[in-house]
Amino acid sequence: MRVAHSSACHAAFLVVLLVIQVTAMGFSSSENLGPRMDPMLTNGTLTDNGDGTWNVTYAVDLDATLDSRNPTNPLGSLSHLEVGWDSNQQDIRNSLLGFDLSSAGFPLNATIESATLQLHLASSTGPVDAQAWNIHLQGWEIQYASWVNRNGASQWYQGGALGNSDSGAKQDQQQVETNSSEVRFDITQSVELAQYKQLTSPDSRVGVLLTPGYGSESGVATFHSSESNQPSLRPVVDITFRWSNPTLLSNNPSWIDISPKLGVTDTDSTLDFSSTIRSERGDVINAGVSWSTSSGSIDGSGRLSATQSGIVTVSAAGGTVQGEQEVLVYPGAPLTIAMAVDNYSITVDDTIPIIAHGVDQYGNSVYGLTYSWSTSSGTIDQYGMYTPSETGLHTVAAQWGNHVAISNVSVSVGGAASIILPENFTARAGIGTQIPVIVEDRLGNVLPQSAAAGLDWVAERGSIDSAGYYVGQDVGTWQINVTSGTGANGTGWVTVEPGLVNSLEILGPNRTVSADESIPLDLRWIDRVGNNVSVLLPLENWSAESGNFRVNDGFVEWLPSQAGVWRISAQAEGVQAWVDITVVNGAISRVWIDAEYDILTADDQSALTLQAEDLRGNRWPIAADWSVTETEASSSLISDIDGVRFVGGVAGIWTVVATHSSSEGMFSAELSIEVKQGRLARILLAGDGSTISADNAFDLNPILSDADGNIISGVQLNWSVDGIDVTPQLRLSGGIWQPTSTGDHLIEADAAGRTARSRIYVEQGIPHEIKVEIDTPIQGVVSSGDLFTLTTYAIDISGNEEPWPVEWDLPYNSLEIEETTEIGVYDVRGLGQGIWNIGVSNGTADGSFTLQVVTGEPRSLRVGQHGGAGDQGDSLSLEVTLVDYGGNAVPMQASKFVFDTDIGSVRHDGGPFWYLDLEEPGDDQKVTIRYEQWSAVTYIDVNPTGVDKFTGSQSGQMLIGGFAVAAVMIGILLLILRSNEDDTNWEDEFEMDTDLEFTSEVETQPQNRQLSRRSMRRRNYQRQQERIRSMESATQTMIKDPKSDGQVTRASNGVLAAMDGTVQGQTGWYQTPQGEAQYWQVDESGQWSRIQ
Repeated sequence: MRVAHSSACHAAFLVVLLVIQVTAMGFSSSENLGPRMDPMLTNGTLTDNGDGTWNVTYAVDLDATLDSRNPTNPLGSLSHLEVGWDSNQQDIRNSLLGFDLSSAGFPLNATIESATLQLHLASSTGPVDAQAWNIHLQGWEIQYASWVNRNGASQWYQGGALGNSDSGAKQDQQQVETNSSEVRFDITQSVELAQYKQLTSPDSRVGVLLTPGYGSESGVATFHSSESNQPSLRPVVDITFRWSNPTLLSNNPSWIDISPKLGVTDTDSTLDFSSTIRSERGDVINAGVSWSTSSGSIDGSGRLSATQSGIVTVSAAGGTVQGEQEVLVYPGAPLTIAMAVDNYSITVDDTIPIIAHGVDQYGNSVYGLTYSWSTSSGTIDQYGMYTPSETGLHTVAAQWGNHVAISNVSVSVGGAASIILPENFTARAGIGTQIPVIVEDRLGNVLPQSAAAGLDWVAERGSIDSAGYYVGQDVGTWQINVTSGTGANGTGWVTVEPGLVNSLEILGPNRTVSADESIPLDLRWIDRVGNNVSVLLPLENWSAESGNFRVNDGFVEWLPSQAGVWRISAQAEGVQAWVDITVVNGAISRVWIDAEYDILTADDQSALTLQAEDLRGNRWPIAADWSVTETEASSSLISDIDGVRFVGGVAGIWTVVATHSSSEGMFSAELSIEVKQGRLARILLAGDGSTISADNAFDLNPILSDADGNIISGVQLNWSVDGIDVTPQLRLSGGIWQPTSTGDHLIEADAAGRTARSRIYVEQGIPHEIKVEIDTPIQGVVSSGDLFTLTTYAIDISGNEEPWPVEWDLPYNSLEIEETTEIGVYDVRGLGQGIWNIGVSNGTADGSFTLQVVTGEPRSLRVGQHGGAGDQGDSLSLEVTLVDYGGNAVPMQASKFVFDTDIGSVRHDGGPFWYLDLEEPGDDQKVTIRYEQWSAVTYIDVNPTGVDKFTGSQSGQMLIGGFAVAAVMIGILLLILRSNEDDTNWEDEFEMDTDLEFTSEVETQPQNRQLSRRSMRRRNYQRQQERIRSMESATQTMIKDPKSDGQVTRASNGVLAAMDGTVQGQTGWYQTPQGEAQYWQVDESGQWSRIQ
């Protein structure tokens, strides 16, 4: 409380002293109002304005440029000041200016009305928007002042003195143009603040900061500084004041400074603002503010989020005052592109810039992008400058990346650029003619004549008025020039022809002319204005009693044709002129043969005459020597008292030559005479008496000729074969006959009463199909072993068939086929039962048929394969089948079977199967089987078992012998013992002999006993190999002597036995020694191969 009270008392005391001082000053001022009382105002600038105000001017002795490019470099010693910035608001230059009121001698008893800072422009790179601010922060020293530094020891709060603590209180804003010479800024507030400091403190310095503003995009203005070598151009301050004591500035809020002063942002970013409220005295007042913006949004902390590019005003309000600050907002990043103008309307004379721009997220235009340009018509360069090439509605497209924008350009006609005069324009002398013109723009578009804004005409000869009405005088071609008020011009030519005819004159040759001359005729036209010129009239204006006219080298020429006196006349516009000319014959220019016919038949003739002709086509007969170039036709040329004629004979084209000799020279002519065939006299056909195949077409090659032997073509023949009309077929084929049946055929052809014949024999063609006929009681069914006949036929492509030998494709065990002496006839027997698909072929054709083979009559009894051996006591299964010729099983009755064997008993199992009980051991034991009149034999080895095996085997016999030897040894041992006990040795010896005899008998007994199982197997294998060698030997014997009767039924000899229905040594069924039925095939070379 004590401190507060002391401060309050101190403040009150200062206020009282200030009031007393001001009052004293006021009393002094009121007593001394003239400048003569103040020696400081003796600079000679004090001026009485006469309205109670006075002006005084002070030099600004403190100035420097604050350059962001040289942030720490003081520039106060330079002779110039700079304000502005480069493009994109870069490289800022501010100007710092000031002077001290007290040092300048400004009176204390003056009330300031206004103050103006006056600067003189030295140069400017462009228009510059300059703003004037007050320098709040004192203590700056001009010798140290730079963009960063305020003095030698301290810096600005913000570079360039742009902070709210550095400067503020924007006072004025001026546009500095490049042609400005003097620029004035209102700095009244800065001078009033300095005056207040002059009254209340020792610092009375006026400080002003000039900065660029957003009214200019770029540009730097250069002013003369206080160091300028031209004193009159140095900066000064003009102050207008009244002689009265000033009113002290209050502590009430007066303005708000907002920073940044030169803020730049974009719509994609934010910018933070700060504010400072100041009183009239420039003191800071701590109070809050509320923010607002002209575009976008700003929050309570002063953070601006702009949405619209351009100059945006940010406002801060607080303490009963409001401040504003402009900020430059650039558009954000482009998201797409658009055209600045969607529709343009221009003429063909215009070249316009097509402007495209990017569009950011808020729809702001983004410039500076690079585009790819294209147009539907005209041309456009890389900068978007469009030049039309035709009228109409066209499109121009700008592309940036994947984005495209389009503008429509409506192009209309331009201004008059040229005047087109008609080509080949003609006018007649003395007759007025309107010359039409066409006005065009630079692209040739036709404009109304009014677009030329008046026409001025000039003619080389003749007269022409302003409307283009021309009157010619002299005949010739003259230049016409025309110009317009728009600068368009044109040049043309007019050909003046003779005017209305007054008279005509034909200038002829004035001599006798020959018929082969060309006579030029000069027609003179005399018009009504006196022109006498040669004219070329159309040929229809000319007439002649003989001859013709032509145009040559600008003149009409008469071509006479006959000798005599002929009148030639010409007429035009009702006026006629004529001339008579005498014509004599011309020289021979060529000769030619005049023939009655140049095309004739061999039965005709043609009269010949040599004609002479001049250049104009006059013709007359002359004598000549005649000949034919081709010697074979020389006899056709006849010359006698009746004249010369060519008589037809040999067909062909013949050259007739006539030669004339006279004083005019030798002349020759040729004529081609074509002699065609005469009437049909004979017809010849080929092939008479020949033999052909039914597969082949035969060319009858009809030859027609006339009486002279000339071949005649183009005559249609009538055809018949064996009296049947075949004219359409043979006409279409051109005489090529395709036979369809075999045998003898008579072919006849006739035309124009002439007939020809050809007799041709047709034989069977190459087989195209094989046909098989089967001779069986039941169609398609045959019993196995029954003999039947197959006949094969070959069918050619025409359907003719004949017996034909074939090759057979037989399935296994299907048929047995044997060729007979007849062609295509085969004896056949069925083999295995079933339905067989039999194939036949002969190399060029194939065929097939299906035949069913059923079981036939029984032919033999067959024993199926078995093991051939078994153990004693076992049962062996036997398959016994009654088969037909093909080996097919025939139904049997088990009760009719008879088995004859010593092996053991036989019992029926079921079907063809029987069980044989192996009771008696032994090798190759015979089993005979009978069924009615058929029988079969097989052989079986029975291996012994039990006692029989023991006594019958070698090992068993050796064991028994061992026992016998052991018994003898025991007996001997006993005899020795007895000999030691008594003397009855003879009896023992007898007994020993008996034992020895027994032993000997035992030792010989094994030789008669049966062999072991291993020995039996070895013996059986040896016997089997012997059988195989015996069978091979017998087979070779059968091959050498197939007629020998080698049928053997015993197994011991190893020969295949032919079964019923098979001839030994030929293909058929055979029985092995074991009774197995096998089918063997014997080929032509005698080789045997087993089939089944």
